[in-house]
Amino acid sequence: MRDKRLSIVLPVKTLPRLKFKLEELETFLAVAESGSFSRAAEMLGLSQPSVTSRVQRLEDMLGMALFSRTTRRIALTDAGERLQTTGNATLRDLRILLDAFRSEAEIKKRRVTIAAPPMLSAVVLLPIIRRYIQSHSQTEVKLHDLPAGRALAELADGTADMAIMVLDGNHPEFKFESLTIEECAVVTPLKHPLLAKKEVLFEDIVKYPLLIPDFYRALRDVFAAEFVKRDLRLEPMVQMNDVSNISTVIGMVAAGMGVTFVPRTLISRDQRGTVGMVQIKGFRLVRHYGIVTMRDKPMSATARSFARFVRGTIRERASGWAP
Repeated sequence: MRDKRLSIVLPVKTLPRLKFKLEELETFLAVAESGSFSRAAEMLGLSQPSVTSRVQRLEDMLGMALFSRTTRRIALTDAGERLQTTGNATLRDLRILLDAFRSEAEIKKRRVTIAAPPMLSAVVLLPIIRRYIQSHSQTEVKLHDLPAGRALAELADGTADMAIMVLDGNHPEFKFESLTIEECAVVTPLKHPLLAKKEVLFEDIVKYPLLIPDFYRALRDVFAAEFVKRDLRLEPMVQMNDVSNISTVIGMVAAGMGVTFVPRTLISRDQRGTVGMVQIKGFRLVRHYGIVTMRDKPMSATARSFARFVRGTIRERASGWAP
C-alpha cells in the first residue's frame, strides 16, 4: 500500500489594503473643517477642481457620500461625520509620531558616540570632551568606556560613531587614522630599586614579577619576545585573566605586587604620586593611538566635527595628548 501523507495548508491571513491616499483623507478633513471646497483649496494651496477630485476619489473608494451638497452649502453625511472623527484622531496621532521622529533625528544629528578603553577614556578623552562641549553647546557627546574588543563591536553594529584606541591585528572592515604615538615605560612602585637607574636592562627587569593584563596581549607578546631574543629566562607572568582595567594593574604595582610595562599616557596624575617610571636601555616600544571608523560607512557631520577637534587638540600638544 502506498504511504499516504496528509498535507494541510492553512490560509495566510492578509491585512486589508487601504485603497486611498493620505492626501485624500487630509483634503476631506480640510473641507469638513472649513465647510467649503474653495476655502479648503486655499488652506492646502490647491486648485478647487483638485480638491473636488480628491474627495470624489475617496467617496468612490468608500462607496458612500461624505458630503450632502446643495447650491448654498455643504454638510457632512453620517458617514462623513464618522470619518472626520476617526480621521482627525488618526492624523493627530500620526503627526505627533512624525514630530517625535523629527526631534529624535535632530538630536541624533547633534550627537556623537565614542567608544574607548576605560583608562584612555578617563585620563585622555574626558578633558577633550569637556573642552569640545564648551565650544559646541548644542552637541551631545556620549562616551562608552569599553575593552578594545567591545569598542570595535559597538562600532561595527552602529552603536558608536567611532572608537579611539590602539588597533592591533588585521581588521580590513575598519579604517584607522593614527593620532599620536605614545612611548611605553616600565612602571614600578615608588622607591623601587629599578628607579635608582636612569635606564634599566632586561636583565634587571627579569628579577621582578611582570604584570601585563590580557587586554594588552599584543604588547605582552612583544615584550616576551625581547626576553627570548636576549636569551633571558622569563619567569611566568602573573596571571591577569580577570583584570579588565589598567587602573587595577597600576594599583597592583603601587602595592608592590610587581612591575608593568604600559604607555606613559595611561598613568594618571593621581597615580604618578604612587608609582615611578623608567626607560629600558636600547629598547623603545610605542603604541599608535588613533580614530577607528567603519571603512564603508561615512561619519556624520557631528562625528567629523569631533574628530577634527581631537586632531586639533593633539596638534596643540607637542608631547601627544598626555594631559
